Amino acid sequence: THRLRWDLQGGGAARAAFPLAMVRPSRAGVLSATRLHFPAGTEVVPEAIVKHLKVYATSTLELGVAAAVAVNCLQAEILRIIQEAAPALQVQVLHVPVWGAFVPALNTLLGEAQRRGATYILYQSLEVQCQRSVLMRMFDHFTSDTLVVGPVLDGHTFQAGEQPLTGRTTPWNTLALWSTRKLGLTGFLSVADGMPRNSIQLTRQLTGEQDAVSSRNWARLASGESNCLDDDFDPPTTGAMGTEQWWESSMARMQSETVRGAAEVPAGVEEVTAIALLQHLLGGSRARAKLLDLSSLGGEVSWKADWGGDEGRKQWHEYKMASKVARPAAQIKQLFNARFRNRISSKLKQPMLAMGNACGPCGQSQESELRFGSVLHYGESIAPPTQVAAICLLSIGLFSANFSAAFAAVFRGFNNDRSADSQASLPTVAFMGLLIGGVYLPIPLSLFLTRFATAVADHIAGLILCTLAVLTSHVAIVMWEANGIEGWRQRVFLLCMRLLQGLGSGVLFQARFVLVSLCTQDRYRELHARMLIAGDVGLGLGALLPWIGTWLLGEGELPRNHPEAVSS
Repeated sequence: THRLRWDLQGGGAARAAFPLAMVRPSRAGVLSATRLHFPAGTEVVPEAIVKHLKVYATSTLELGVAAAVAVNCLQAEILRIIQEAAPALQVQVLHVPVWGAFVPALNTLLGEAQRRGATYILYQSLEVQCQRSVLMRMFDHFTSDTLVVGPVLDGHTFQAGEQPLTGRTTPWNTLALWSTRKLGLTGFLSVADGMPRNSIQLTRQLTGEQDAVSSRNWARLASGESNCLDDDFDPPTTGAMGTEQWWESSMARMQSETVRGAAEVPAGVEEVTAIALLQHLLGGSRARAKLLDLSSLGGEVSWKADWGGDEGRKQWHEYKMASKVARPAAQIKQLFNARFRNRISSKLKQPMLAMGNACGPCGQSQESELRFGSVLHYGESIAPPTQVAAICLLSIGLFSANFSAAFAAVFRGFNNDRSADSQASLPTVAFMGLLIGGVYLPIPLSLFLTRFATAVADHIAGLILCTLAVLTSHVAIVMWEANGIEGWRQRVFLLCMRLLQGLGSGVLFQARFVLVSLCTQDRYRELHARMLIAGDVGLGLGALLPWIGTWLLGEGELPRNHPEAVSS
């Protein structure tokens, strides 16, 4: 993998390395993945869900990607609705019999992406519409070191730069583009499905059962007698995990936690633990999470949370949004328990004042120091750093000038060979053609050498290769011409030097690649214009070099008989 590390100035990240991927992402390698859960006993798809399914099907077809939908029941009916709305859409409806809370459906969709060989999996809620412009912006930031990219949504805490990983700074699977290969190393973790305090509570969550003690305590809580609760009280779960009744009881569980304290690991915000673990395993520089501010796209990032009158599901959504930080923090603490103990132990050796209520960069408490992982927050538009752009444009201009600097030698050879009443000989015409175009003949070899050099020693090595090829050839031309060698040997030597200069022609492709890879697509037109201007200026300057040399050196034998030496 070719990597380029520059410090970004503005555009959403400060002092963040921006490695490059040699192959830009393609929509053909994307699988759109959504999930849909129905309460137990549902026999008919609600009308609101039908509308969302049809909109999802048509928008995904327009996006040009395949789709997968995870459901716990009614898979045949779901498939019929989607095919009716978008017959040409490639879609797979996956049955997930054990739904859990969040993770099983997400990992089932991930498995489908792996089975298809999809490079990326685009998780999105059914209520979300992803336009092509939004996907292309996410592609802009999806380099070889990227784990996940997602846009800022309502409820996110956004601040340009590198931020600690929390439930409000991370991309959400409401709309997020993941690397299938990187995420496939672990999948989403079971801890994100929650860890009840004991096996009895887990049984009640899975089966919907409750005991007399729990019911009695629940009645006391409902009447406001929180001081009479039994020590082992758990709010009753009136339905199986993931059912409508479970959604409703989740609100009660959240309220009761304020009474008895945090004694269990809650479910949800599965993105945080997955990112934290993969950054721990692969290193932060190889599993980057990126959150994009796409406010300029306006309504193209649409999240329509219409529950069709389902108050239980609406309350469950509000609970999830209200606990975006607390839930993953508890999961992280459980996941990295030993490391937490070590950190807390070292903290206890310091004055207690050091563990006060200081706030971090995103308005979080000092407890954020115990979090693992980081997220890069980027602004809407990113331009290449000024210094990088100047180097790349200068390289394009320099090689263009090197190309046109040979025109004077070509015209001199043509004029010397052509008599008043005859055309130039065939060898002369061949010499002129090779002298002009010879600089481009070694392009395949130059590209190979450039890629090899950048793989070994970064992109700066490719620029040095071009500089050495051009500089060495021109120094050799000056030394050769100083010896006064003429005739066919001079022509052969000049052709060899043009081929040597051609070893640096790969810089034209490298410079364009670097500039395009360091910016978002809204900058492409501007960059293309600047590259064309740099090339035109270089061509003009190179063609004028013999005249400039003659003006500086004065009229003499060298400028008149050896214009290529003057240009060099």
